[in-house]
Amino acid sequence: MQRERGEMIAKALSLLKKDLLLTISLSLALISSLLVPPTGEMIVSLNWKTLALLFMLLSSIEGLRKEGVLSAIESYALRIRNPYWLSLFFLLVSFFLSMAITNDAALIAIVPISIEILKKAEKRNLIAPLLTLESLGANLGSMLTPFGNPQNLFLFQRMGAGAGEFILHMLPLASISLLLLLALHFILFKNVRNSEIVLRLKQDRKPLDRGRSTFYMALFALTLLAVVNVISASYLFVMFILMLLFFDRPIYRKIDYPLILTFLSFFVFSSNLSSIEGARALLGRIAGGNELLIGSLLSQVISNVPAALVLEPFSSDLGALLYGVNVGGVGTVIASLASLIALRSVSSMAKEETKGYLRLFTISSFALLIVLMPISIILLQLKF
Repeated sequence: MQRERGEMIAKALSLLKKDLLLTISLSLALISSLLVPPTGEMIVSLNWKTLALLFMLLSSIEGLRKEGVLSAIESYALRIRNPYWLSLFFLLVSFFLSMAITNDAALIAIVPISIEILKKAEKRNLIAPLLTLESLGANLGSMLTPFGNPQNLFLFQRMGAGAGEFILHMLPLASISLLLLLALHFILFKNVRNSEIVLRLKQDRKPLDRGRSTFYMALFALTLLAVVNVISASYLFVMFILMLLFFDRPIYRKIDYPLILTFLSFFVFSSNLSSIEGARALLGRIAGGNELLIGSLLSQVISNVPAALVLEPFSSDLGALLYGVNVGGVGTVIASLASLIALRSVSSMAKEETKGYLRLFTISSFALLIVLMPISIILLQLKF
């Protein structure tokens, strides 16, 4: 028993060491809880609905990935023999796929495929620019839908808007972002427009289990209905737990629990912070009316998900905050968790390309941030 307890503690410490954002969020939650002791009312008031929706999205997407539903992307990519069009394909996939399965999941699905294809084709020099585009594409494409990224999911629940209204609010900014990404793609890949990719890569595809694939597609569809409040999230969550226990219990080991715990910790911190009169007044003065600027700047330091969670209670314009934390997803590599996922993949699958990727990503990402900030200000003034 003592040995098992020691192993559990060692694993927990290892996780905290690897996941800096989780460590920070837990520390803030614990410190703030010492200042503001938790009460039953505070615990009940936490945003449990968002946590339940996040759990269902993560588990259904992990199931789809595990069952090979997303392998069709690789099948199509292997047919493209020109690096210019291959990179454009991956950019568009990252941009549009992130709208449906979140920016994190989109990059988890396509980054390893794209690295493997370029390595086999002996085009390692294209890894850094391609992954830069994929990271930026996933971060900016995901802004369009309520379920495209975790901060959207949270703010959508707080705004009380319909899904159509949410998408119309984000559509102008997402469309302009796509045009900027296409321009960046042309700049980065214009020199390989006439080159060719020679592939001798055999696909090792797992045959689809139609039953399991259909099961997870149905769960994903039901989750999206819960996100837009067509069906009850609480009832669906109970059904989710029971169905996964019955049909695919091992999936529980694959879910990103650190992300869920990070959300919970920031919910606790935000709740405690809003209970401190001085802190609430200060943040209200700083954030109120400056949601776009403060949201994007804070995202550069603690990433856009916690920035949304911390600033929401003190925001007087959630539409502006939504713009701020989504535009704030570009800039530093820690501005979005999705960008860290791409960096982790590069460092593990193509270590020698890491410095080049980090340099190119940072330059390109800040260039987009500088251009998108004034555009966002104009769009907000036009009431988009």
